Amino acid sequence: MSQENENEIRKLVEGDELLEMMYEERKRMSDSESLMLEFDKEVEDERERRLIEKTIKFEGREEGSQQEKIKTAKNLLALQVPINIIAKATGLSKKVINMLM
Repeated sequence: MSQENENEIRKLVEGDELLEMMYEERKRMSDSESLMLEFDKEVEDERERRLIEKTIKFEGREEGSQQEKIKTAKNLLALQVPINIIAKATGLSKKVINMLM
């Protein structure tokens, strides 16, 4: 592995205890190319798993936020607040608000 790649990997794992531990283990196994390739795959799989988890959490928050906006819009409709004000307050389109009626 080139020094440039080595430095890049160090930057990626810095501050993440698990990835730092995995990196150190990889360095210990560096005499075996097949073990290194297998280990690199495991690290990449772990990074991908974490990215998927973060994406799911973010999408869940977004979905929750949208549901809260709809709930708020319904409450404001029940109070007979004008649609244009509900749209400004919630960020929902007038079309969506009309569908809630």
